[in-house]
Amino acid sequence: GTLSNPGSIYVDAATVTTVTADNKTINLASPNTFSVIGTGGFTLGADTGAVSTHKLTLTGSGAFSVKNASANVVIGVHQADANDSNTSTLDLSGLSSVTLGDSGTAINELRLGFGQKSAGTLTLSNTANTITASTIYVGNSNGANSTGSSLMTLGTGTNVIAADTINIG
Repeated sequence: GTLSNPGSIYVDAATVTTVTADNKTINLASPNTFSVIGTGGFTLGADTGAVSTHKLTLTGSGAFSVKNASANVVIGVHQADANDSNTSTLDLSGLSSVTLGDSGTAINELRLGFGQKSAGTLTLSNTANTITASTIYVGNSNGANSTGSSLMTLGTGTNVIAADTINIG
């Protein structure tokens, strides 16, 4: 399904899950923004008790931001049962900008495929990206191997990444 031109969206927290593996799309026209401003952060994926795939695309000339020092951005969610797996994909390549934390306030953690049987893919804007986080995890199984790869694809425009710790694998 597609949500087109909803205007700017401001939420304290956002958790996105999809029932089927088909892609969900939010089209944000400029100057609209999807902003997560609370401590709950942004999560794509779920522990469904089964094998699951979650896909979300934000497109248009709008922007996506998460700005709260306690917030985590999670793409791919830890699975309680080692027989299940979660694969989550967030595509932000069509937006004008992505801001996860900023020079004044870093987010807590960016987690791509963090935890047991979890894989996460993040594709950043092709225009401008800023990631300021205490810790960035890409493919950290946290002791229990994933069923897939985790990936962060930088955009073709400006990419600024500032983190105290970057943990890959």
